Amino acid sequence: ILHKLRELTTEVPRNQKITQPLKAEIIAYLHGEDHHSPIDALTISNSLMFSGKFKTSVAAIEKDTLYNRIVKTDYPDAKDYLDGISVVRADFRALLAQYKNRPNVIFIADPPYFNTDISSYGYRWQINDTLDLLKSLSGHRFILFTSHKSCIEEICEWLGLNTSLGNPISGCRKTLQTSRVNHDSTYTDVMLHNI
Repeated sequence: ILHKLRELTTEVPRNQKITQPLKAEIIAYLHGEDHHSPIDALTISNSLMFSGKFKTSVAAIEKDTLYNRIVKTDYPDAKDYLDGISVVRADFRALLAQYKNRPNVIFIADPPYFNTDISSYGYRWQINDTLDLLKSLSGHRFILFTSHKSCIEEICEWLGLNTSLGNPISGCRKTLQTSRVNHDSTYTDVMLHNI
């Protein structure tokens, strides 16, 4: 599907608005039946809208302005990329309880960011969930994805001043990625890691 969308948008510069006639063609294609795989509206909306504009259906995508955010090349073949690795998805509390004492475990956490629309997650995530996650990660190897909008770093600095817990991200390395919300504004995603 992304390959076809890439073909349709070849004349539209990256991050630029898609015209109404082209939008109509894209929507007609998405509503069509000649797909070899089901429509993943979250991925499609991420490719046609700016960050934070996640949609869960083609009908929802159709109601918004579209931009050319489509990756220019197919993702490389990742055959054997995860050989020897077990990927487990579950509530972090269950995962930590099950794996906290096992060697060679790295926890990867990407909690919902504060101050962002989390309606597409299908559950309510609150600050206490983030604090429980941070407390649970303390003392373990982890990768934590966050954003400057989330305030997690400030919370951890505060926790570091309140030494009963300590700062769970103390000593972590930080990787920054600037992302574009729309053609006028950007924000910075943050990856903190201690591995």
